[in-house]
Amino acid sequence: MKAWEIFANENKSTSNLLRFYTELREEFKRLEFKEEDLSNPPSYSNKMWQLKSLFSSNLSSLISDIKSYGFNVSPEEIHNFLTPKLEEINKQTPL
Repeated sequence: MKAWEIFANENKSTSNLLRFYTELREEFKRLEFKEEDLSNPPSYSNKMWQLKSLFSSNLSSLISDIKSYGFNVSPEEIHNFLTPKLEEINKQTPL
């Protein structure tokens, strides 16, 4: 594991964005969305908008924190770091 990944694993923004992503999946499930609905949702609840905003804000904070600590990390590396974590949440919260 790279130093920036260790840092990101311990970063509060990472845990927050994973929590918000989980809550978003739970909202999708509550509204009976299917996986294929996610690319173009038929509607958005207020909670979905709120969670999406919180997720995006924490992702931006994570990227900013990583860069402020001097790590030179590409968006692709951050994507590759987060994808398995998000996929695990998808498995735990199937639609």
